[in-house]
Amino acid sequence: MKSKLSLVITLAFLILFSAPGIKGDINPFFKPQLSLPSLSTQQAPVAYRSGYGSSSFGIKIFGGLSFGTLRISDTAGAEDFDQYKNSLMGLAGGIGFETGRQVGVEVDVMYVQKGIKLEGNDADANGVGVLDFDVSLVINQIAVPVLLRFKFMPGTSPYILLGGAISYILSATADYNWSIEGESDSGSEDLFAQEGNTFNRLDYSIIGGAGLELALGAMRLFIEGRYIYGMANIAHDDAIEAGDWMKLTTILIMGGLGF
Repeated sequence: MKSKLSLVITLAFLILFSAPGIKGDINPFFKPQLSLPSLSTQQAPVAYRSGYGSSSFGIKIFGGLSFGTLRISDTAGAEDFDQYKNSLMGLAGGIGFETGRQVGVEVDVMYVQKGIKLEGNDADANGVGVLDFDVSLVINQIAVPVLLRFKFMPGTSPYILLGGAISYILSATADYNWSIEGESDSGSEDLFAQEGNTFNRLDYSIIGGAGLELALGAMRLFIEGRYIYGMANIAHDDAIEAGDWMKLTTILIMGGLGF
C-alpha cells in the first residue's frame, strides 16, 4: 500500500511540475522548453511559451488629478455653504498591487489631496460693504484602497472597480483671501496646529470606478476614473455641535503603467 501511494504522489508531481503542456498559471516552475529537431523531417527547434508570461500578479504605477468637495449635515448656514462651494483640484498618485486576470483584487498605497473651495461675495453684516472671499480647505491623505477589479475580456479591455479605502489625514490647511471696502488679507493656517481639535485623523470611504487598459506586450497602459464617497465624519467633536458631521467626496482621474 505504501509503495502504491508513493507511486501516485510521484506521478502527480511529474504531471503538475514537469509536463511541458501545463502553462504557468498552474505550474509556477514551468520554464521555456526547446524541442529537439526531427531527423526525419529536419524540423527546426521550437520554443514553447514560458509559463511566467501568464503570471496573475502585477504592479501598477499611477498619478493624476483629484477633484474634491465636502458634504455637511443640515445645519444653520448649510444653504450658504452649498451656494459658495466649488471643487478643489489637487493631486493623487501611488502604486498598486494586482492579482488575478479578468477578475482580480487590487490593493493600492496612494497619496490623495481632498478638500473643498469656497468662493463668492456677500454683503457685510454691518453694512460696511461687499465681502469677496476665496477659501481653500486642503486635506492631504495617505490612503489604502482595496478593490475588486472586473475586466470584460483578456488583453486590451475596459474594466470596473468596486471597493473601499481607509485613509489617514496627514495635514489640513486653510488658504484664504478676502477683501472688503479696500481692506484685504490673505494667508494659510494649519488646522491641526490650532488650539483644540478640528479634524479626526482617520477617514474611510467606498469607491466605484471604471477604466480602460491597453495591452502593450509585457506592459499595460491604463486610464481610469474613481468616485470616492466618504463615510467617516472627519470633523472632531470639539469643532461641531452634537449630531453635526462633515464628510468628503472626491473624483480621481488617473493614468499610469502596469507591469
